[in-house]
Amino acid sequence: MIVQHTDEGFITNIMFDPVPDEIVQAMTNKNIKFINIKGTPLPPEQLLHPISGEMVVDELGEPIFQSPGLRDVIIDLSHDYVFDGAITPRPIFEAPDIIHIKADGVDMQVVENLPEGATLIVDGKIHMLEGTSLTISSDMPAQYDILIQKFPYLDRTIRVVADAA
Repeated sequence: MIVQHTDEGFITNIMFDPVPDEIVQAMTNKNIKFINIKGTPLPPEQLLHPISGEMVVDELGEPIFQSPGLRDVIIDLSHDYVFDGAITPRPIFEAPDIIHIKADGVDMQVVENLPEGATLIVDGKIHMLEGTSLTISSDMPAQYDILIQKFPYLDRTIRVVADAA
């Protein structure tokens, strides 16, 4: 299985086996980032004749066992990435699921340890996080969802509930 990826490890394409050697060579020649993952053999099974269904034996009369194929690596495109040449779960950053504040323009909550340079999406508007903390306040009662994105971390949404003071 060929897993094509960006320099950051974002998986862009998966090609399942068998992958022709010509494709691997072309990707190598074009300096395309990829890893070649070999599946693990499935446990051997007794070989049966495809028509009669009878057990196939060797010249000594012993049953022949062989693996029926390979078990591919399972990749979840939304939760995995390539790190150090291996499929790796994307890291998670800690943040609260929900924050309650008073909608008085004074009460605030600070969310710490966010990924530096993360993209924040609030009501369809994109903002860039400067530093690693986010101060949240509101002067209007409402509910807001803040989507926080920074690859390779998994996306995280914080719900802010600004209650009437």
